[in-house]
Amino acid sequence: MSNITQYPSGITDLLKVRDLGALPGDVSRQLALVIDATVPYLNNIRETRTDTNAVAAVGNNLFQTNGQLVVPQNEIWYVHHLTMTATAGAGELISLAPSATVPGNVNAQFGAFDSASAGQLASVFADRSFWALPGTEFGFLCKAVTGPPTVFGVAIVSRLRV
Repeated sequence: MSNITQYPSGITDLLKVRDLGALPGDVSRQLALVIDATVPYLNNIRETRTDTNAVAAVGNNLFQTNGQLVVPQNEIWYVHHLTMTATAGAGELISLAPSATVPGNVNAQFGAFDSASAGQLASVFADRSFWALPGTEFGFLCKAVTGPPTVFGVAIVSRLRV
């Protein structure tokens, strides 16, 4: 291990380390570098989960077609990316935003709304990475819909057993 020879401003006062009024030659015993390896670890165990759902109504709609976007009771997920897309057919309209229903039946929105009509694509995504607890179900908030457009959901997650 090499000696630390240049100190960050204020670190010697914080650690209260002085050597007869002068800066000590080595504070490596008091000062150690800590590296958070959580994100690199989680990046190594990422996987893609997908599901589809025909829009049922205005309000919260959950992906429950194949169970891929529901956190099992024995897992916690770190959600790296969450996105929903929908193409409105002729005469159709959709306005949606990504969401999740967390345990306790609380709905959380994770991004802005996007709208599409007559052959256009609406594409929305979560505005941040986040942790999802057991029982969390992913879906989308729909504030306007005509016709039955199908929404495609994709989540890139790291699954941890609890």
